[in-house]
Amino acid sequence: VGDRVQVRFSFNAVPQVANSTLEVGLIWATRDANDNVTFTFQLTTQPIFYGTGSQGKAYLNRVEMYAYIASDEDRNARALAAVRCNNEILIQPLSTLITVIR
Repeated sequence: VGDRVQVRFSFNAVPQVANSTLEVGLIWATRDANDNVTFTFQLTTQPIFYGTGSQGKAYLNRVEMYAYIASDEDRNARALAAVRCNNEILIQPLSTLITVIR
């Protein structure tokens, strides 16, 4: 408790439609000592916009997200990287780097 978690999610994105907005974040689910989920919420980053002429082109994205471990339930949380877009888009996950900052 008291640590900060930094997550860097790297992926290629290929918009299939111009003027697409991509949202990246963590789905954070806190869990009690018996691994029962107690609360679920999203930690999102700044949206990424792909404008005119972007369709069919690959873009490398490295998005950083942070979470603060404030309780024992946070220490036992399950965090899943999530991507959402308002149009069709191809995502190629590359890597996830997790750093605990004390």
